[in-house]
Amino acid sequence: MVLQIQIIVGGIVFNFLLIGIYFLLHHEIEKFEAVKEKILLTVKRARRSYFLSYAVVLIFVSATFFTKGQLRLVFIFVSLAALIFLEILHDSKRLVLTENQTIIVKGFISYRASLVEYKDIILVEVKDDILGRVLGYGDIIINVYGAKEYSLEKIPNFLKVKNIIEEGKLRPVVQVRGS
Repeated sequence: MVLQIQIIVGGIVFNFLLIGIYFLLHHEIEKFEAVKEKILLTVKRARRSYFLSYAVVLIFVSATFFTKGQLRLVFIFVSLAALIFLEILHDSKRLVLTENQTIIVKGFISYRASLVEYKDIILVEVKDDILGRVLGYGDIIINVYGAKEYSLEKIPNFLKVKNIIEEGKLRPVVQVRGS
């Protein structure tokens, strides 16, 4: 009985800690979207790309129906923790397209934001595989002057993103009021 209480308290504390980390991460990453320009599109990694991870979590959830006692509690809390962790991973990479630039934000504990103006982009490549075609996502690789390359994997609507960037390269630079 004491062990069950310890598992319950530990599981609740751990999951609340993960939820707190998620909200902190989400709040911090949204700061990078506070630009003065009009945001055309914001994309994150496709949730469908976590298909296999969600299947493993579903196995853990279904295992709770076939187990009893402490093991059931462990399966419940591990499933919850895995779902929260998948949300943290989902929110840790973001691509923001504005009128003049692309903002690429990556990070979990520490963040790295790269601002690339459309005029500095040399080439935008897209890649997909069979699973990506079926589930509707692909990779985007942005090559800029100075031999720098930015890549984001498993992005939904990746062709739309490519088209917005290509159109931005052709568009004259939009002046932002108040700057």
